[in-house]
Amino acid sequence: MLIHTVRKGDTMWQIAKAHNISLEALIAANPQIADPNYILPGSIINIPCMWQPEPPPEPEEQRPYIYIAAEGDNLANIAKNLLIPLAKMVYYNRIYAKTESLPAKTRIIIPSDESYPADMAQQRYPRRR
Repeated sequence: MLIHTVRKGDTMWQIAKAHNISLEALIAANPQIADPNYILPGSIINIPCMWQPEPPPEPEEQRPYIYIAAEGDNLANIAKNLLIPLAKMVYYNRIYAKTESLPAKTRIIIPSDESYPADMAQQRYPRRR
């Protein structure tokens, strides 16, 4: 709970509005005030802290995203460097073989953790020739 010292000209409504709470919540938090329409400068007002859900933490990086390959990259090396299962990389980039050397500026999909069906890890995909 916060504490507010009443200044000349303050009203309960202005204090409530300034702290983004309802007038009713402010009055309920201050039973020592007999008449909410009459507060004196120097009086102490309790400001209730209203519960607000905390926003979820920001992810470190957003995926899926597009990786631009350097010349000589292949899916196996990219997956190893980004700590992504190779089967997942192959699943989302089916037109390339695991160890096929990719041309420079090839766009590779880096999938999110949630987007990969678990049962797909066991499937095999044909190699591109």
